[in-house]
Amino acid sequence: MEEFFEWIERLDALDKPSDERLPPAISVRYQRVAAPTPLDFENSVVRVLGTERQVDLFGDLPGYLSVLCWADTSPSGSSDMLRDQQIATGLGGLFTLALDRRVRVASTEVTVGMESSDIKHFLPSQVNDRELTGPLPDEPKAQIERLLARVMGLPEDDRKTLGAAIELHYAAALLHDVELNAAYALVVAALETLSRRYGQVAADWTHWEHADRFDGVFDDLALTADQSERLRAELLHDKHLRLRQGFAAYICASLPKEFWNGEMVDYLPTMELDNGGEGGFKALEPSGSIPIRQIVPEDLDTLRRRLLAAYDARSLYVHAGGKTLDTMSGLKAMIPMPVDRKEPLSFAGMRRILVAMIHREIELRTTPREIPPLRLFHQKSSL
Repeated sequence: MEEFFEWIERLDALDKPSDERLPPAISVRYQRVAAPTPLDFENSVVRVLGTERQVDLFGDLPGYLSVLCWADTSPSGSSDMLRDQQIATGLGGLFTLALDRRVRVASTEVTVGMESSDIKHFLPSQVNDRELTGPLPDEPKAQIERLLARVMGLPEDDRKTLGAAIELHYAAALLHDVELNAAYALVVAALETLSRRYGQVAADWTHWEHADRFDGVFDDLALTADQSERLRAELLHDKHLRLRQGFAAYICASLPKEFWNGEMVDYLPTMELDNGGEGGFKALEPSGSIPIRQIVPEDLDTLRRRLLAAYDARSLYVHAGGKTLDTMSGLKAMIPMPVDRKEPLSFAGMRRILVAMIHREIELRTTPREIPPLRLFHQKSSL
């Protein structure tokens, strides 16, 4: 919430004029809000305009739609998508904590409108994995039944592990456009669930990124070969290190070669507005395909290093609330450009690894069963 607290400091500075600086330009940002009952207030540092409209929320009672308005006082005066998202997320957290109610602020939306109109429209701004919201593939029934038959044929011992991985993937897919780092942690957790069950726990000293540094220390201390080997064994005995190394080793050893032949299709939402600014969302349009090898390196040494960075990013978020990924992480992964070998893989890359690994483990362990003969049909209405 660094940007959120910087925004608070800038607001506070408005009340402390200085002869040495000009007052900052103020512009207004808008975010949609869903609350359990109508939320509407003004005459404050932020205002919330209630619309009295109900919105349907899956798995919950209908919420009430409002529009949050807050003043941006950044020195540049220009909009910054990442900064705006962090401030909106901070406000959502503040509202929820203050009211002890779930107040959903749509932080990953951008406001669209015409200069000649006061009408505002909202489009999602996340680029983490837009294929998740793309059109459904052909013959969805056949694909669902094929996977169901294989899941039904899993042995009892594998159902728990693979079922947990499937549910963690589902939660990440639901959450990725709300809180990217939480969704990322769920994907890493799902892969770790698989690696603990199906991978090798033992760590290889030569694959540890700090191995050379420690070998240098052993040499500086003039340790004997036996003493050095004993210390290596003790270091590798650390549970966290073994799990971390086993996580990366499992994926590198198990990803099918054909995985890198795939592509990710990106989609862009389009709008259609008339001269008065009326209209709205039109359709999702494909904007090109991105080779999987562009977002997941095919070189196994590079892949292993970036998987270790992904594991560390999860640990940082879970244990210290540190956020390593943002919208730019997903955007950079879609552009063919050099990436640091120590940079975590993008959410899109990690999710596709997880999907590939779940399918792989299911195929290795299942004896597909026949779908039960029960058949449900749409009820035909009578005229």
